[in-house]
Amino acid sequence: MQISPIKSDNNLNDAPMLGDHLAMDLLNTQAVDNGNTVEYWHSDNDVLHWLARYDITPAAGGGAFKPGELLTQAKALRLLAHRLISEFRSGTVQDISGLNE
Repeated sequence: MQISPIKSDNNLNDAPMLGDHLAMDLLNTQAVDNGNTVEYWHSDNDVLHWLARYDITPAAGGGAFKPGELLTQAKALRLLAHRLISEFRSGTVQDISGLNE
């Protein structure tokens, strides 16, 4: 299946919002176009921008991330979501405890 970037918020670099659900759109932050991986997250600011599109903002007084840490954690969550969905589809029992991290 081919997924091409779509225009959203007047920015062609935004990840597509196609899943009608935050979790599905999390998966869409990395796509495949003509066999090439398209990565929409390259920085902490990219993740913050994606979250803001869903009206999700950091909590007041929340802990600050070291530079690059938000990006690393967001990509780890996306990878975990991919794994859990793949395991679910194959009928494998999933350990979802990683979601709490």
